[in-house]
Amino acid sequence: MAGNIMSGGLRTLCLPYGDRWKRFRRYQPIQERASRQLILDIVERPKDFTEALTRYAASVIIKITYGKLTPIHHGDEEVVQVIKTLRRFTKAARLGAHSVDRFPWLRYIPGWVAQGRKWHQEELQLFSSQVEGVRREINIPGKRDSCFTSYMLERQKEFSLSDSEAAYLAGSLFGAGSDTTAAALAVVIFAAACHPEESKRVQDELDSVVGDGRKLPFVTAFVCETFRWRPVSAAGFMHATVKDDVYEGHFIPAGSWVIGNHWSIHRDESVFPEPEKFDLSRWLTIDEKSGKTILRPDMRHFAYGFGRRNIKVTNHQ
Repeated sequence: MAGNIMSGGLRTLCLPYGDRWKRFRRYQPIQERASRQLILDIVERPKDFTEALTRYAASVIIKITYGKLTPIHHGDEEVVQVIKTLRRFTKAARLGAHSVDRFPWLRYIPGWVAQGRKWHQEELQLFSSQVEGVRREINIPGKRDSCFTSYMLERQKEFSLSDSEAAYLAGSLFGAGSDTTAAALAVVIFAAACHPEESKRVQDELDSVVGDGRKLPFVTAFVCETFRWRPVSAAGFMHATVKDDVYEGHFIPAGSWVIGNHWSIHRDESVFPEPEKFDLSRWLTIDEKSGKTILRPDMRHFAYGFGRRNIKVTNHQ
């Protein structure tokens, strides 16, 4: 339902590995930061920090995606509509949310998928209107900056993207980068507020380190522990096998759903003793040669996903 019907087989997150998936993954937009404004917003209106996080995430990703130069507020109509479609998709993508996911033949019964197709048309119209706005205004001074969508439109024929694919590619980037970013930042603030002794270590490390390429083991450990302790997506997102496989004696046929349950994995007491305890030391060790604190090379972090669909935000594995 969520991938094939509501998204018309065009949403990046749901694409099977193939030619279309390869075309979509060629684009790696450069993220810009609006952290100074976020900090000011939180300092000035600490009770409204969730609104500030949403505005920050939406501002950054909408500028990257559509090149808009005007300030973005979380209540702006276009932001509201995109987040609405994203949350509707997230609800539909839950395991077992729709019978058509368990019984694919239901999609051929008239009327069964009408609502999903209606949502797809609404979503496609929204994403297409944003792309058309870039197409109209990209050459008008003061209207748009160079952005992901302008780059994509310049090379649309080169990469064989249809108008619908182009619209969904840009829309998926905005949808996936706004709501989830705000939620992840909220979890970080939650962890810092609940564990001031650990956040103090992170602050001390940041205060003592200046320059590119420096190692920040406490900062990295804090991020890893935060999303181990409270993963943004507890169950992760469903994957599917592309061919038959056998794992530890279990036969897994092609097309089977595979769920990497982040919550369960990160509470395996054989790997993470006292899993409810917020403990940076589980990620850290002392380097025998230098005597400095470093990240443990044997620890792995799964909150950003698995395989081709993992989120490329950290070098720590």
